[in-house]
Amino acid sequence: LEFRRVLFRSPELGVKCNFCHNLTDYSSDEKDHKKVARQMMAMVQQSNKTMNDLNFHEISCWVCHRGNEHPQHPPKKK
Repeated sequence: LEFRRVLFRSPELGVKCNFCHNLTDYSSDEKDHKKVARQMMAMVQQSNKTMNDLNFHEISCWVCHRGNEHPQHPPKKK
């Protein structure tokens, strides 16, 4: 993903860069938060594809996270 897209997400999650990134090697995938973030971004992109197909507005991380590290109403465990 583009750097500016990722930079834009951090306020929506209430975190700083080091939450997901190793600050000495941004390309490293050593942090689990980065792996989860990728999955969540893919989920938002897929949701937006559906939203666009239905002629609805796009969503962002803010819809669930509201500036918090974890959503206020996380999904139920399977």
